[in-house]
Amino acid sequence: MLFKDYFFTRFKSLLKASLYFMLISLLSACSDQKNNNHLTDVRIGLAKQPSSALFHIAKEKGFFKEEGLNAKISFYPSGKRALVEGLLTDKSDYIACSDVPFVWKSFSHNNLMILASIYTADNLNRVIARNDSGIQSLNDLARKKVATQKQSAVHYFLHSILINNKISHNDIHFKFFKAELLPEKLHTREIDAFSMREPYISQAAARIGKDKVTVFAAPGLYIQTELLISKKEFLEKHSAVSDALLRALIKAEKYAKKQPEQAIDIVVRAIRGDSARVRALWHSYDLSVNLEHTLLLRLELLGHWLVGDKLINEQAIPDFSQRIYSQSLKTVKPEAIMIIQ
Repeated sequence: MLFKDYFFTRFKSLLKASLYFMLISLLSACSDQKNNNHLTDVRIGLAKQPSSALFHIAKEKGFFKEEGLNAKISFYPSGKRALVEGLLTDKSDYIACSDVPFVWKSFSHNNLMILASIYTADNLNRVIARNDSGIQSLNDLARKKVATQKQSAVHYFLHSILINNKISHNDIHFKFFKAELLPEKLHTREIDAFSMREPYISQAAARIGKDKVTVFAAPGLYIQTELLISKKEFLEKHSAVSDALLRALIKAEKYAKKQPEQAIDIVVRAIRGDSARVRALWHSYDLSVNLEHTLLLRLELLGHWLVGDKLINEQAIPDFSQRIYSQSLKTVKPEAIMIIQ
């Protein structure tokens, strides 16, 4: 009887302990669910490229959640496509794209607003050419079939290449394709060269053979800026979300500066890029969340290019100083605003 009493007492103790831990686990799960329910959903459209680095870092390190956001990221072949297919179709609340697509669509959409610049680089884009097309230097592009994504940063980069090498636009057989189609077009010899950035340059080189192509860079020729964009009506209703989003990106900026190797690893995994290429160029990326005054000058210059090259029907250049939404950055990082509106 004593043994049975002891066994029964031990059994009740173990049962109570098990029920206790089950209850704690259940309460913890409920607490986690409650916290998740308090996260604000935010839809973000990005391209898988180094210029989206701060978003990839913020997602990986949990900075969005720390700021109360459930970041739902959709990927597009390019920033231009994120703008056109994401933001302008109301599938995204915010997108990141380069300066050129923003300027292009600003002619027809006066509600597009810039919250901040999130990346600047002067050595991002490349021209890749087939060696058997007789292209050994950039001067050899004359009279060749050269492609790019129209009305985009790589289009302006190609324009700058031609101007810098004194090649008339009339001497180029221009072809325009979607970004993701360019490697195959070069592989099938439909074109002789194209202007693009990673990962499409590496994709083309791998498909054709690295020894059968030449990749040209032009450091300093074009200072490209990646912009955080949203619509005016959304920003006016959701200022707290914009503040939280910028705080998360600023945390990512600080992390990238303090832990560059870890940041590179995160970005390479996120974009499935060439690790060696990203590492080689990382020092040339400026991953800063800011609004610089020179941004307005560059936007106006791009507007004149679009009009001058008849890539757009409108003639009046938008007043880009009215397309800056500085309230959120002023709230979270006022010293980063160097723009005069």
